[in-house]
Amino acid sequence: LRYMLGGAFENTKEHATVYAWVKSHWDALNARASWLLARRLSGLFRTTCTREEVADARAFFTPRAKPANARRINLGLEAAERCVALG
Repeated sequence: LRYMLGGAFENTKEHATVYAWVKSHWDALNARASWLLARRLSGLFRTTCTREEVADARAFFTPRAKPANARRINLGLEAAERCVALG
């Protein structure tokens, strides 16, 4: 799971597919591997670079964060916001 998620999260060509999959499976992933997601989410957010995607990610992930991954989610969203600003 670690290698699959890491590679998929950083695949810019398939970002929309991977992002949709993560959102639809988030509860199960977060319940079983929140520590793993904390390390891998930065790859997913590195490929998030539009205002709409950042707003959607913030609305979806922020209220669902656990202590194990909340900081990484916030850092990832901040990086995505910088990408949008540099546009």
